[in-house]
Amino acid sequence: MTPDELRAEADRLDALADDVERVARVEAAALRFQAAEFRDAAAKGLTILADRAIVRYGMQAATAPGSARQYGRPSKVKHPFRDHLKRVGSDVETWARTNKLSPSTVKAWMRKPADGGRKIPGDRAAQIEREAGLNEQGKPHVPATAATWPAGIKA
Repeated sequence: MTPDELRAEADRLDALADDVERVARVEAAALRFQAAEFRDAAAKGLTILADRAIVRYGMQAATAPGSARQYGRPSKVKHPFRDHLKRVGSDVETWARTNKLSPSTVKAWMRKPADGGRKIPGDRAAQIEREAGLNEQGKPHVPATAATWPAGIKA
């Protein structure tokens, strides 16, 4: 290499080193910002990865675990089964997944046929009646009857 080529290569390497230092400073600042967010989330009592993602990206206001806040739109369908699940601290999605069902299927059982309702299988209606138990008058909270399930019960 000639002396001019050596000088040009040295200038190129200096410029590359400057670029690497600039990128490293930006990356370090981003990591410090993320660490500060995680410390803040920990101070608020958040523990799970989804909570940190909510805090970091501001998708919705973060709340401490165990808070009463519910996300999403409330259901328009009033049904004894939904009331029972709320009373025991659960919801339709959790019950459906526990019983290896699609939440949309379980929600459809509570709707009228005109609104996309589906008939509930008889064994599932009986299962829900057993799980819900009896009220103070000795009647089922969620009776396995056609009156309870607007789309009816499949035999």
